[in-house]
Amino acid sequence: MKLSPRQMNRKQQTIRELKSSFIDLIILKGSIENITILDITDRANLNRGTFYTHFNDKYDLTTALFADAIDEIATKLKELTPIGTKRIKAEGILPSTKCIFEHIEEHKSLYAALDLLDLKHSLYERFEMMFYSLLKEKEVVFVRESSPHETDGDNDLIISYYIHSIIGIIKYWIRSDFKYTASYMGEQLTSMYSNRVTGFLMSD
Repeated sequence: MKLSPRQMNRKQQTIRELKSSFIDLIILKGSIENITILDITDRANLNRGTFYTHFNDKYDLTTALFADAIDEIATKLKELTPIGTKRIKAEGILPSTKCIFEHIEEHKSLYAALDLLDLKHSLYERFEMMFYSLLKEKEVVFVRESSPHETDGDNDLIISYYIHSIIGIIKYWIRSDFKYTASYMGEQLTSMYSNRVTGFLMSD
């Protein structure tokens, strides 16, 4: 039976309330192991039957949270590079960089909660798989100004470097309790890519 617009809105609102309650509880308790379905529904002011209408168990709900965190970014990144795009100039903050940091900033509690989970595939491993999948799908080749038609070095290593550098920056940002804005993070990451380190200073 097809839901009416009003029923669909109510369904989506209920799912948001369950997710929000679960996120709050993860941050409060530090894991999902000590969280019960009753904890989630009580916090959302809903009954257990309503929970099972939408999710099989708390692990199913956890999967939904990861979908919000990873799949939504992947979808947005794909939209930024439509079919037929052959080249993207690395000038200023890339739209993809802006997209990633703004999405995380908009959903701070979600990412803070997922960072706490000790699962088979962590938040950052899922980011890694997503980035690799997108770059492989687009057959991305990194080029430099000195050799604009081909990569200057091993492309697989360059891809690995870029992926792990942005994941490291994301992890730092989340674990610093988002001490900087998304705009600042994008500027800093762009600066790091544009101005390569040429040496190191060390104390005596």
